[in-house]
Amino acid sequence: MADHKMIDLKMTKTEQKRRDTGMPVAERDRYPWGTALDLDSAHIKKLDLGDKNAGDMVEIHAIGKITRVNVKDEGKSDQTKNMSIQIQKIEITSPENANKKVRKDVEKEVYGG
Repeated sequence: MADHKMIDLKMTKTEQKRRDTGMPVAERDRYPWGTALDLDSAHIKKLDLGDKNAGDMVEIHAIGKITRVNVKDEGKSDQTKNMSIQIQKIEITSPENANKKVRKDVEKEVYGG
């Protein structure tokens, strides 16, 4: 299996400037639309996250299925692409509580074995 690394989805200053022209600084999000995971009370309870607060960091391991891919031809060889991923299984832990067993379980689920 190839090494995987965490990818920072935070927008670059150029991307932020292009998107936020004319917006007050306080209203600017640093991550683009579609990168947040919103949970309702039932899922917070199911994932045992009731003791978490805004600002706490968590580690997420998930398995998902790509359910939609859309490609739009913008002309002049430009294309935009977006997709939907339906998360089917998920585990959320505190980074200090994450362990190799979780990673091995996810690898087994995804890659077989």
